[in-house]
Amino acid sequence: MKRLALGLGSLVLVLALLVGIPAALLFLAGNPFPSGDELSRALSTPDYGGEFLVGTLLPLIAWVAWATFALGFLVELPGHIRGIPSPHLPGLGLQQLWAAALIGAIVVMLTGVGALAGSTAGSPASAPASVSVSQSGTGATFGSTQAHGGTGAGSTDSAAVSIDTTVEAAPAAPIAAAPTYVVQPGDSLWRIAEQHLGSGERFAEIAGLNLGVAQGDGHSLTAENWLNAGWVLTLPADAAVPAAPEAATPAEHVVVEGDTLWDLAADAYGDGTRYPEIVAASAAVVQPDGATITDPNLIQPGETVNLPGVGAPTPDAVAGTAAASPVAEGVPVGATIEAASPTVTPAVAAPVDASAGVEANAAGAAAFSHTAPAHTTGGIGAVLAVGLLGLLALRRAGQRGRREFGRRIALPTAEASTLELELRAVENRMGLDDIDHALRYLAVWAEDTGRTLPSIEAIRLADDDITLYLSGTDPLPRPFRTEAVPANVLPANSTTAWTIDRAALPGVERVPQPPYPAFVTLGQDQAGAHILVDLERLGTLGVTGPLELRLGVLTAIAAELATSRRSEIRVTLVGAADDLATALASPRLRHVPDVATLLAHPAGDALAAETPEIVILALAQPLSDRQRAALAARSARLGIVQSGSTARAAAAPDRAPWTLNVDDIGAARLLPVGLSLAPQLLGAAECTRLIELFRSTAAHSVTGPEWARQMGAAGVGGAGSTGTAEAADVGASGAPWIRLLGPVEVIGARGVEPRGTAGGAELFRLPWATELVAFFTVHRTASAVDVQTALWPADLPTGLAAQQNRNALTNETRAWLGDSTDDEPYLPVVGADGLRLHPDVQSDWDVWRQLLGDDVTLTTTATLVSALRLVTGEPLSGLPTNHFVWAEPLREEITGAVLDAADELAARARISGDADSAALAASARGLVEPVPLVEPAALVEPVETR
Repeated sequence: MKRLALGLGSLVLVLALLVGIPAALLFLAGNPFPSGDELSRALSTPDYGGEFLVGTLLPLIAWVAWATFALGFLVELPGHIRGIPSPHLPGLGLQQLWAAALIGAIVVMLTGVGALAGSTAGSPASAPASVSVSQSGTGATFGSTQAHGGTGAGSTDSAAVSIDTTVEAAPAAPIAAAPTYVVQPGDSLWRIAEQHLGSGERFAEIAGLNLGVAQGDGHSLTAENWLNAGWVLTLPADAAVPAAPEAATPAEHVVVEGDTLWDLAADAYGDGTRYPEIVAASAAVVQPDGATITDPNLIQPGETVNLPGVGAPTPDAVAGTAAASPVAEGVPVGATIEAASPTVTPAVAAPVDASAGVEANAAGAAAFSHTAPAHTTGGIGAVLAVGLLGLLALRRAGQRGRREFGRRIALPTAEASTLELELRAVENRMGLDDIDHALRYLAVWAEDTGRTLPSIEAIRLADDDITLYLSGTDPLPRPFRTEAVPANVLPANSTTAWTIDRAALPGVERVPQPPYPAFVTLGQDQAGAHILVDLERLGTLGVTGPLELRLGVLTAIAAELATSRRSEIRVTLVGAADDLATALASPRLRHVPDVATLLAHPAGDALAAETPEIVILALAQPLSDRQRAALAARSARLGIVQSGSTARAAAAPDRAPWTLNVDDIGAARLLPVGLSLAPQLLGAAECTRLIELFRSTAAHSVTGPEWARQMGAAGVGGAGSTGTAEAADVGASGAPWIRLLGPVEVIGARGVEPRGTAGGAELFRLPWATELVAFFTVHRTASAVDVQTALWPADLPTGLAAQQNRNALTNETRAWLGDSTDDEPYLPVVGADGLRLHPDVQSDWDVWRQLLGDDVTLTTTATLVSALRLVTGEPLSGLPTNHFVWAEPLREEITGAVLDAADELAARARISGDADSAALAASARGLVEPVPLVEPAALVEPVETR
């Protein structure tokens, strides 16, 4: 009641000050600004009646006083809402202090948190102080404190208060001899000066003593005066710093694989932002290699760190605490009493309201950012990744078609699976779709206007736009726009570059055969954009550099053309990667050992005259003019990629030859353009893993669930009864739940959807938050490294950037899901067992397994029907590319389970003549295993290569 009364009183006073005073001034004094005549009279004649003083001067003073308070209030309010330090305005210290106290009382009333928003300067050391009595409840927010020097802002502390009690403060502790202070989350120099120097305006003295002084986390105080929690500041000699009780012996922790200082702080204190305290406490610890920890982003397994405040206190410290802090009457046994101090350090707890929670975590959430990597570790780019994964999906569809009831398809080895994860992380299906869309639009435009297709030599695929580089001055239709050609980008003989925004691609009335089938990726430019060239248009492309890198470039070109979704093309790889050609088993790709075999065995009668042929020569010996003429005679549309430099073509002596020069460190330069690239590579190591990946799709099916192993020869539909259906009640507890048996969606979240902060990126975070919830429904507990590896497999799991991304996303997701009826977050803060999800949050896959139990053949028909009605589409679908890269084994398990249930129901329906059940079984089958669209039919089934 006391908290409520104080809060209500503060709210009324704030309204009176901010609204009542200006209303009264307007009502009583009207416009206080004098006219020119009134001002002239006031300056030239005495104010006998006091009209100018009462009607003008005093109202103006009152307006100025009100404006300074209102300004102080507006400055303090965002900081208390967001839990970050408020900036100090010179001359407004008193107004900000009053405003902070009023806001703090209102926050306490609204959130139920016993934390004051301001501190009272100059309070006597012996004055009574309010003591918050708290019991362990909600933990501290799993937030993000930036550790960059000059930019790190302290995060908020969280406290849960269940009892409001006022007790007499213990006598002040003696003044410490050493004037130092350990920065706490939420501190500012002004408040430290206010507490320990008696005046916030003395903050400059503290700044002067600490500017540029290196702290334990490797950063230091800069002119912006931002502080990081855990820093140790030197204070002026007259600072009043109560002597700390004898410190507890810090707990020692030996670093294991996957540890980060952020996670250790989160485990030890419930707040990852306190990792600088561990850094400071461990700075003097000599590690096994004789060095000390200097970089908080790099700790090695086997190193030892100290966790201050976690170890058991010494006996003297325990006795001193007991003597100084008698238990207040009426305080429950087992409750924790926060130590009294002359002044109260401001603290703002995480709000209970979900929407407020989003605001409280806004600072950390703003740090979340992710850009899909441009290529895998070995150099496979986004377009090649799309082709490889598309072909892999077709192969696996064939696997599922060949599997027996109750069995599962064979999945690749761990090494090959790692490559698949990387491919899924880098693929850019939408970018490739946009290129195809733009080129088809040009094809329709050319057909409708009677024009020839423009001569496009290169394409640049960026995040927001597509640029086409033409070898002439052909005009392109709107919304393409011509722009000034950047230096070192346009081919030497080109004069125009045309750009179109990917968001502005116009519709295509009909879908023509994709033009320009010989476009292929060469690499990424310095801005990360993908550069593609038309091998048919170039005629010949030379690749120079170290042999291993040359072969990597040539193999990548062959693989991308062989798996492309564009129109038919024939690719002949001469002298390299025969194992890859066999594993891919693409009818577009053939391998021959040498040029003689190439010339003696044409591509085949099935190759139409108008189909382009790309010959990739891995041999060092270039083609002779006679050999080149023989190839050109049998194919009107010929492109050649050869290892080594190329000669100037006889048919076009004015055109400089195109060459990709790769240096020893793997950088490349495209000539004659002079464009620097990170070349696309399919090197020997990745090629081996890729071959293993595709070979797994030809393996026999493997044993499935236990019930299928024990089924014997009973067959399908031989057991089970019609029975009664068990209820498929998803979300019955009222908690949020997530759909996995179809397009992924979180349903029933109680907070505000995670959103970005600007423009088109407004919904950017929602797919990531959805994927995080899905991950936790499958892995009920996980470490920070588990989360990082699953969601961002191409990124390092340690380091500040990884911590900021991970924790910002977790904060937003926690606020989005909301709290249960017992006020426990559905995504609790990190605990001793890592991150976890509330047990009430489930998925439809959880319900599926509960319904079908251990043996699908013993499930009642009615329950089979209930389970299959949960299926709404292809499992784990509906999110943008680069999501659920971790979930391929789960996707296959769900698909196999649904197919088994559908087969069982279909078999029973055939026996019973139940047409509705048969239709449901067929529908579920079609939903989880849709027929692939747009893919060339020739890629569906493996064929023998020549």
